[in-house]
Amino acid sequence: MNSDSLKFRLLNFRLGVKLEYVVPVINFAELAFLLQKSGYFINNTNQIYFSGSKGAVQFYLDGMKDVFGVIATTVDDTVATIHEIFTLTNEELDFDLNDYVGFFEFEINANYYLQTDAYVTMAKLFQDSSDMKTLNRILKGNFAQTSLKLTPATKNINNLEWYDLTIEPKVNSAGNVLLVRVLCRGRNLKDITENAKRTEKIATSIINGVFMK
Repeated sequence: MNSDSLKFRLLNFRLGVKLEYVVPVINFAELAFLLQKSGYFINNTNQIYFSGSKGAVQFYLDGMKDVFGVIATTVDDTVATIHEIFTLTNEELDFDLNDYVGFFEFEINANYYLQTDAYVTMAKLFQDSSDMKTLNRILKGNFAQTSLKLTPATKNINNLEWYDLTIEPKVNSAGNVLLVRVLCRGRNLKDITENAKRTEKIATSIINGVFMK
């Protein structure tokens, strides 16, 4: 394992599935009972919502928001759980959730550990820009931009195809930790899974190539 891998620590992955018009056609209690029989622990259920877990993996189905979500510590665990529950639903209830998928969305949270102060490191990135100097004149003080947020230049957050990367100092940390957050949305689960697995490489390249140069 190289030194960069030791600096990057994944916190969790959330894989959300936007389901269209699923509430009128799915029996939540029946699905919860099926999952319980298949080894899932169900800890909260009603007519349009249930949640549970299996090992270290947590999941929920929220009929109010039309979202099915899985939270785990690896990309593979989230994807495997989605596939398992979709397969169970299709085979046992003759109900194919794939027919109701609007899009898939990965949310990834990770820490990146620096040997320097995270706020100082981030502030240096923008301190000499003309825009930062203008902002300081407007604010009548010495301020710094300490957050980096990158999104597609020609899309907005409501687009079905979306990628959002944020790197910023982590609050309540020792001062040397950057929080890395990625939101990746799309219709093709394979594509966004591949993007999710590239998070460590992308974050490390940005931090080493831009922040630490």
